[in-house]
Amino acid sequence: MEKQKWINNGGVYFPIPGYSTIYSSPGTGVFQIVVDPDTRRLGLGKISDTFEFNFKIYDLGCEDIFHRVITTWFSDSFIRAGKNLGVIFNGLKGTGKTIAAKAAFVEELRQRGFEDAKVVSAPADVVAEKDGKTWYFEIKKTTHDDKYFGAATLTEWVQVVKDPEHFRFVVAISKDGDRTFDFIDYTPEEFMEFSTVPLFKFYFNIDFSGKKKAKRGGRALNVTGELVERLRDVYYGMKDNRS
Repeated sequence: MEKQKWINNGGVYFPIPGYSTIYSSPGTGVFQIVVDPDTRRLGLGKISDTFEFNFKIYDLGCEDIFHRVITTWFSDSFIRAGKNLGVIFNGLKGTGKTIAAKAAFVEELRQRGFEDAKVVSAPADVVAEKDGKTWYFEIKKTTHDDKYFGAATLTEWVQVVKDPEHFRFVVAISKDGDRTFDFIDYTPEEFMEFSTVPLFKFYFNIDFSGKKKAKRGGRALNVTGELVERLRDVYYGMKDNRS
């Protein structure tokens, strides 16, 4: 069976059949899947030379997976074998889907003259320093360039209230399969014009084997009768008093 061959097309590696190969593999590093806009074929675009997370992945039960990935990536046997490691991110907020957008915006901030820009877990996605002040940036990624429906958390808005002057919501419009982004910054006042708060929603996670119940602790609150009554009072009290 013929070994898979690769070709570098504009910095993106595409698998090709036959013997017209330039690269026997894309090499080592962290890659993202890129779709060729003309042929629709899938390729690999390099994001980084090393697999690193300098921020916490939220508590969604995936820590063991990331530990295995990182351990595999740096293991001697994996390096000696010269193999490639593929990881596709899919899931809820905090599982790493917007890593490319956050990393690109960190570089954008450096070009804007910010210092010590880095990705964090809270109270926003990215923090940076400028003129002795700490700035907070919440990244909202989309592939649409006409409209965008999304959500922001209470944690983000609490930070907005604490320091609105140094907080920005940033919409990252993905281009070329996350290879490049267009960034649009919004002040909290501007973002409020697009934002509403719906009635409280209760999430559930049923394990039909009966072995697991709702996870206790963390930022999510477990449902109780008292909690429902308090949320009811808060919501309807604010709704009745709105202007």
